Amino acid sequence: MPVAEIEAPRSIRRSPFVRRNLGLIAFGRFVSITGDSICYFSLIWFILESGGTAVQVSLLVACHILPSVFFGPVAGVIADRFDRKSLLIVSDLLCATVIAGLALLLRLDGLTMRAMFAGSTLLALTASLHHPASSALLPDLVPADFLAKANSLETSVSHIAKIVGVTAAGLAYGILGLMGILLVGAGSFLVSAVSQSMLVERWNGSVGFRPAGSSGFSLPGILREMREAFAYLRGEKQLYALLWFLVALGMLTVPTIEVVFPLIFGRVFRTPLAELSYAQGALSLGFAFGSLVCSRLAHTKRPGNRVSMNILFASVTLFLFVIPIWPESGFLPKVGQKVGAYYLLSFAAGAFTAMGLIPANVMFQSRVRSDMMGRVFGLIGSLSNAAIGIGLVMAGWLTDRVPAHFFLLMVSGIMILLSIWMRFSGSLGLSRNGGGKPKANPAGNRI
Repeated sequence: MPVAEIEAPRSIRRSPFVRRNLGLIAFGRFVSITGDSICYFSLIWFILESGGTAVQVSLLVACHILPSVFFGPVAGVIADRFDRKSLLIVSDLLCATVIAGLALLLRLDGLTMRAMFAGSTLLALTASLHHPASSALLPDLVPADFLAKANSLETSVSHIAKIVGVTAAGLAYGILGLMGILLVGAGSFLVSAVSQSMLVERWNGSVGFRPAGSSGFSLPGILREMREAFAYLRGEKQLYALLWFLVALGMLTVPTIEVVFPLIFGRVFRTPLAELSYAQGALSLGFAFGSLVCSRLAHTKRPGNRVSMNILFASVTLFLFVIPIWPESGFLPKVGQKVGAYYLLSFAAGAFTAMGLIPANVMFQSRVRSDMMGRVFGLIGSLSNAAIGIGLVMAGWLTDRVPAHFFLLMVSGIMILLSIWMRFSGSLGLSRNGGGKPKANPAGNRI
């Protein structure tokens, strides 16, 4: 019987096993994401400070995402066939090695643009092991009725770590330099690997994390299991519709945050790095706040409605980003006022997005069969990253040719239309089947 389907009493949910494992996961993610955010943010600013273009920034981000498009499904198969805890440890160790390698190249004056692209590619390949293994492992760490709160905790910790990371990047870049920041990043992944190695037992007391039937590993088997995962998702109509909506959402929003926002602060507002880092911190703080709110509203009979409405609110908030930079509007004439407005809007956008994405993640974790969990999340990550990579290339090309306010207007308009369609379209079915008792699929999982 899959762990995710077991309803645990309150005493079990508060047991030392649940609290210990969640604490280790949260600590590991906080440390690694803080270090990774510092490194990633500093590399982007290093490119811009060195006279780089929006296309080069887009290429760096794309190199960090696109490799997982091809390796993501394979990583999902690996997560279903090998020890998931070990995969988390290996992923952290490999990320530490890659970042240390970038630091060595910088020391030897060999950190060229190509070297940064190659480093981002290697980080993408190693990090792509982490997502499906971590997402598939979480139902083994907590009972099914605690998944929403566990996801909220993980999301809160992740975005608090990003707040610390981007804020520290703005302050540490001028103190430690890129070399010191890279060393801190490598060390953070080593600490994370140690914390993940201390995971011992599942919440229900069973020992070990090796999924059933994890023997054997071959290319034909990988391809077969990837096809099985896609066929499985196509059979789950609500999840299949939700998948493609989230893919489209990532394609539109991530390039806006990663490419357009740095250009707005650097070339429209003409502010130092610290101002951009504070805006990124406000976005992450909003995510953390939204996660905490979601944890208090976790049990809902209409999770699809919660997803669609909060993403719609986030889309409207993105539209409001256009107003402070609209040319000759006369609204908020001072740069400080425009920057302050971006802080507030970033917080709101992060909060609404978190309150939409967390219920979506819980829907996948609670309805997907345990033996399919790793492959499904690997496939989701692969499709999402493919769309994000395309969006990054398009954003880099467009922002060198059209004004930033026009880009934001176009993206927010598309998102609003998609969110309204998702909310009211009967074909998506997300506003339906939200209540009632869970049904059981042939594998016995609660759906």
